[in-house]
Amino acid sequence: MNENRYGARSELRLTARPVGGRTVLADVRFTAPYKVLHPFYDENDNMSVMLVSVSAGLLAGDRQSVAITVQEGARLAVTSQAFEKIHKMEEGAFAARDTRITVERDAALSYMPLPVIPFRDSAFRSQTEVRLAGASSRFFQSEIISCGRASRGERFAYREYRSLTRIYEGETLIYADNAVYRPGGASMEGFCLFEGYTHLGTCLMINQDISEERAEALRAAVYALPDGVGGITKTGYGGYCIRALANGSEPLLALSGEVRRILGL
Repeated sequence: MNENRYGARSELRLTARPVGGRTVLADVRFTAPYKVLHPFYDENDNMSVMLVSVSAGLLAGDRQSVAITVQEGARLAVTSQAFEKIHKMEEGAFAARDTRITVERDAALSYMPLPVIPFRDSAFRSQTEVRLAGASSRFFQSEIISCGRASRGERFAYREYRSLTRIYEGETLIYADNAVYRPGGASMEGFCLFEGYTHLGTCLMINQDISEERAEALRAAVYALPDGVGGITKTGYGGYCIRALANGSEPLLALSGEVRRILGL
């Protein structure tokens, strides 16, 4: 493997806790290129934090470590400022991120980074582990991956994209998804893959308050997706997963926003 000795190793640590009925950041630590903007609150005093990466994107050899903890009684939403770009790399090189999330009892986290754009010949490996204390620990995640820079002729021209997600409730593994995309070894355009679309979006909901009425509203939102297709699956342990394909990130971002509205997030 070709290891880029200039690859950056960076860390981000966030801890949220409740104070006087409002969520605050109890601990914030980061190294370049990460930055955390000043938190902001909605009309219901729910706190959102925006993560910023002051770099051109992920390069060969970059290694990132992210840890987010939401303490008992806190409610936090985490977003990012810009689409994530994964740049061209030499054969054998890759960038990687390890994300560890902890949601304590009676706490909630919405984790909503903006879409990922893998450039030609790029490789990225991601691991996300979510630890929920119990059934009162609520978790929402949305993510979008594009085919690459399609307008520049880089449709599925990246070398590798791996994303492993594992969610535990206590010590029980309640959800796992291991996506490995290698466009050079198989057609990404085919059946059960992207099927001619350019973007794949996922909304994952664990321990949310989803009545049958809300479930119907979620189905309606998926089926109303313009210029796209999708479906919703009940995963057990209070979980639902939406997968949708579209031509462009905007319809999928709008779908994620509608899902959050339905759930009252």
